[in-house]
Amino acid sequence: MIIGSSGRNPTIGKERMNGLVFTAPHEIDFRRDLPEPVVVADRDAIVSVRLAGLCGSDLHPYTGREPMRAGTIPGHELVGTIIDAGNGMHAFSAGDLVLAPFTSSCGRCHPCRHELSARCREGALLGFRPEVGELGLDGAQAERVRIPLADSTLVRVPPMVSEETALLLGDNFTTGWFAAESALGVRYPSRTEQAKEMTIAVVGCGAVGLAAVSAALQLGVARVFAIDPIEERRRVAATLGAVAAHPDESAAVLARDPRTQETGGAMAVVEAVGSPAAQGLALTLVAAGGTLATVGVHTQSAFSFSPGDLYDQNLTYRAGRAPVRSILDRLLPEVVAGRVAVPVEAMISESAVPLAEGPDAYRRFARRAEGVRKIVFVPGS
Repeated sequence: MIIGSSGRNPTIGKERMNGLVFTAPHEIDFRRDLPEPVVVADRDAIVSVRLAGLCGSDLHPYTGREPMRAGTIPGHELVGTIIDAGNGMHAFSAGDLVLAPFTSSCGRCHPCRHELSARCREGALLGFRPEVGELGLDGAQAERVRIPLADSTLVRVPPMVSEETALLLGDNFTTGWFAAESALGVRYPSRTEQAKEMTIAVVGCGAVGLAAVSAALQLGVARVFAIDPIEERRRVAATLGAVAAHPDESAAVLARDPRTQETGGAMAVVEAVGSPAAQGLALTLVAAGGTLATVGVHTQSAFSFSPGDLYDQNLTYRAGRAPVRSILDRLLPEVVAGRVAVPVEAMISESAVPLAEGPDAYRRFARRAEGVRKIVFVPGS
């Protein structure tokens, strides 16, 4: 049994720790005096963070598109070791290497029992606290983090899975996998034969978009088109096996392919950006009777198209937060067995970045600096 809150782990002796803090839009500070997280509830765990990711979703508060409370520690992607827990957390032991999906989940409510852990009735987002109210959690871009509902949220990292692979499984890769399955209407490892005759276009080739490209190819899709305005990201998508195109040329590129000439577009489209422009472009690329799946987080209230646009093409539109914890139950064993590969080098552009360089990393990531796709922090450095 792991040591509980009634017998504190002696390694947790500090009162302060290093980490990043959101202070205002376009302002992330590195601090050395952040309060140490402590066990609050019986199912809590305190995790010493080994790796923490910088995700495109972190930019929504950073750029002011999604209001967040000043003083919040950002970051919802992590791999680390358990160092303390509440008395009701029995699924793990001190020292276990774990990954955390970006939302906590109870494992008991109706959404959790029906593979929709991202909408757990007791769950909360890591690294996000709204301006008003007490909801939300401090995140993982710090030396340590508190994970509520830890026994049903955390996942033990198998010995043969690298820490960077585990980090990507906690959000970006699994979200991309969910996007590809949603667009194609398939569920790995069953019912994938139909994917072999299909085409898919992925709008946006950040880390999630590249994951969707990789997932579609591993699902056996006949042709994958990767659409992004940044040349370097298109090059990476091409190395994975996609046909890459600039958004301005994407319709023409699809029109030249024999597979899409017959259908009049891609039968499946993933929108992995979360902007009105990307949503509008995705609609122009999908064939009549096809499916458009959105996993990019939209912060604007209006759609780029109307219900009539969907009606006129007999389209299926799917959207939503990836239920990462639910998907990992079937995806992680496939990764361990070598039947599913996570393209770590394609997705991660910078690894082992010290937290002290976090403010600059946010600035470069927000302006989409050359070569920046995914940044991974090492909090202990």
